[in-house]
Amino acid sequence: MLATGFCFLTFTTGSLCLSCGFLPLLALATRDKDALRRRTRYCVQMFFRYMTWLIEATGCMRLKVEGVEKLRNAGGVLIFANHPTLIDVVVLMGLIPQANCVIKSALFRKLALGRTLRSAGYVENGEPDVLVEDCCHSMNEGRPLIIFPEGTRTTPGAPLSFQRGPAHLLFASRRAFLPVVIRCRPDALLKGQPWYHVPERRFELELKVLEPVPANSWEATVVGEPRPLAVRNLTRHLELFFMSQMLPEDAP
Repeated sequence: MLATGFCFLTFTTGSLCLSCGFLPLLALATRDKDALRRRTRYCVQMFFRYMTWLIEATGCMRLKVEGVEKLRNAGGVLIFANHPTLIDVVVLMGLIPQANCVIKSALFRKLALGRTLRSAGYVENGEPDVLVEDCCHSMNEGRPLIIFPEGTRTTPGAPLSFQRGPAHLLFASRRAFLPVVIRCRPDALLKGQPWYHVPERRFELELKVLEPVPANSWEATVVGEPRPLAVRNLTRHLELFFMSQMLPEDAP
């Protein structure tokens, strides 16, 4: 519990120093907006990599990543991941250079994070039409885009429930997506769980990067359907796909 509290304190303090100290100086020294976004994302990636190392070094977590090279060489692709724990985004973004990410609008107004999120050019989860346009623009620039289709952490004990935004984005971009399945054993940092409710032993966070799913593959699941029905059915297909990948390896 003390180690977990120390990591939370370090993250909050580091975020404040980055947002209110270092980034304003970086903005003064960088006039070009694209260069500022790239440098900010690099700083965020390095900070998240440090936090991932710290969480492991303090004995809170053991990280296992399968297929990390697919993330590092992703390019302008959609990365879909389930969202069981509080630190999924920290670990995932620490692994991917220059990654963009769809972030909750409320976080853009946080003192410790807001300036950093805006400076890095991350996509705000706001108006649907603007969101889709911003996402497509990011991928057209060759940057991977991370999306958690659930929109929030998984409700403990409940099946996955995806929002329809990712399906709309697939239809708008007509791109492949790269699935990342995240498992946590034993459960830790769940939705609605106080940070100090920690497991008796260190938890293992496993990220399994699957093969990219090409556009013609997911389009085949909804071929010939009207767009509203196709979006609904594609969302359900994505839910079932992820749930099938999350089954224990010895399951029938």
